[in-house]
Amino acid sequence: YILFNIGFMLISTFIIFYSIFSSSKNTVVFREMKNIPTNLSNQFLIISIIIYIIIFTGIILLIYRLIYGILLRRLKKNYKELEQLNK
Repeated sequence: YILFNIGFMLISTFIIFYSIFSSSKNTVVFREMKNIPTNLSNQFLIISIIIYIIIFTGIILLIYRLIYGILLRRLKKNYKELEQLNK
């Protein structure tokens, strides 16, 4: 479930940015909306966006790992206690 959500987020993000950078008209509008200087190349802009997406995805994965790690440890502890009670 978690991997599906993150995968869907990544795929949709790349599709959106591909549609933005596929035509120069969209790129100009994107630069104007985000107040990005025109002297930056498209390659630098694309690489910086990809790095941002990777960092953001890593943070989300870390949060999921922490939350589910804590929950799974508690469940495993409770399961061991229940096994001992059944003996």
